Amino acid sequence: MSVMNIDVAYIACLFSNHEDDFVWQRIDRDLDDEENTIYFLEDFWKIMSACVKSLR
Repeated sequence: MSVMNIDVAYIACLFSNHEDDFVWQRIDRDLDDEENTIYFLEDFWKIMSACVKSLR
């Protein structure tokens, strides 16, 4: 949602070829969760980048 700057997203899943096995979920944007996720992912990728560099 952050990348596209949208407030609502929908996730849909079809488990088989039968219409009763279809589910969908609306997800509302939560700016606090988004900020925390971006913060932790930035740290994660910095650590991963350092690990890859140390293997070379």
